[in-house]
Amino acid sequence: MLRILVRVGFRGPASAGGIAVALLTVWLAIAAMAPGLRLWTDLVTGLSSASLYTGPLVAGVTAFDAARWSSFSRARSPFSAQPVMIVRLVHAVSVAIPIIAGYVLGVGVLAIYATVTNVYGNPYAPWLLAVGSAIVVAIGFGYSVGSVAGTYWFVPPAAALAFYAVLVASRSLRLSYGVISLFPYVTNIDSIFVEYVTSTMIGEIVLWVSLATLLIMLAQRGIRRIATVRSIALVAGLVAFALIGGHLVLQSDGQYTVGHNPGDFVCKTGALTVCLNPGYAQALPELYSQFRQLNMRTAGTALVAHRLEQNVEGVGDDPGTGARSVYLEQFGSRKDVELAAYRYVTKYGATPGCVSRGIEHESQSTTEAIEDVNAWLSGFTDAVAGFSNLSHFGRLTSMATHAGNVWFRAHQREYFACTLRLADLP
Repeated sequence: MLRILVRVGFRGPASAGGIAVALLTVWLAIAAMAPGLRLWTDLVTGLSSASLYTGPLVAGVTAFDAARWSSFSRARSPFSAQPVMIVRLVHAVSVAIPIIAGYVLGVGVLAIYATVTNVYGNPYAPWLLAVGSAIVVAIGFGYSVGSVAGTYWFVPPAAALAFYAVLVASRSLRLSYGVISLFPYVTNIDSIFVEYVTSTMIGEIVLWVSLATLLIMLAQRGIRRIATVRSIALVAGLVAFALIGGHLVLQSDGQYTVGHNPGDFVCKTGALTVCLNPGYAQALPELYSQFRQLNMRTAGTALVAHRLEQNVEGVGDDPGTGARSVYLEQFGSRKDVELAAYRYVTKYGATPGCVSRGIEHESQSTTEAIEDVNAWLSGFTDAVAGFSNLSHFGRLTSMATHAGNVWFRAHQREYFACTLRLADLP
């Protein structure tokens, strides 16, 4: 029977759907990789976002295949001696096989790509299974629509559009995130700096597989023909599993991750110590150089960086004793390390005090002066790109390193107290 299942499935339109799923999965996963970095977490994020497109595609393909099969004479089936219900359920499974195989193939290609190109990290298996389960829901939805609606030409595109509309609407409505996560579209972002909430993923897997099976069964048998003891028990069991899965998702509010820094670092030590996750190690020389320059400008003040550890701002942001956080999320150009230095300056410099006092709303002169200094210290010129008067910033950047340090030490009290004004700048 397995041989016939595979032969029937791969000879039908579902085989093309499986190939399309594989291509979309690989393409969108690789496209999601952060510039300059090679991380499995980025591949998983892209693979997850692909479910917005693979779901409607699969719904349309399975609707077409189900409608086409329903129009055939039962005598043309390899299982013509079996009851009609068995024949139809066997065909539903045969349609699902090449589509699921396409997803597995896509993940396999990504695994080979990651190995060959030295991508850092490993995917989390329950996450991959949850994304695969979202595709299973699309199979169940499309197959049930095709079985019920018949062979009209508009049925497959209508099934695809309806599935897509449901996914988009679930994100557009003002629903709690737990409710949104009940819909088969994984929008969570994976990161190195997290721990996983496995119960959410298990809940989605149970919910979506149960729902897909229930849709196919109801569509094949019809409400009137479902009323047998065995069938009622099966439906009740599927509903119970779906409710359990939904409860797990709602209980965790659909949360996939919680902030956590594994403390897995590679460090460069010299005038200061800069530590990054191994997946970001290629940015270490330039980031070290950027902060060494910053330290030369801030020498003798509280803004000097001694030990920096990579974190994600607001997520698992817990540097070790005596260390400060540095935020680097991509490394496509020099601007990315300059931005990391700017984020350090705004976190540990004058900005938090200014914001807490509301001074940035009271004095434009103070706001611009602080931003000019932050941009000069970090080298991130984009921070002042919108200012109408850049003469003060120009004079700051034209100063020699020693002269700049002398000026900053002389005005550090005003800087940290948020009383610095444009008139105080060179």
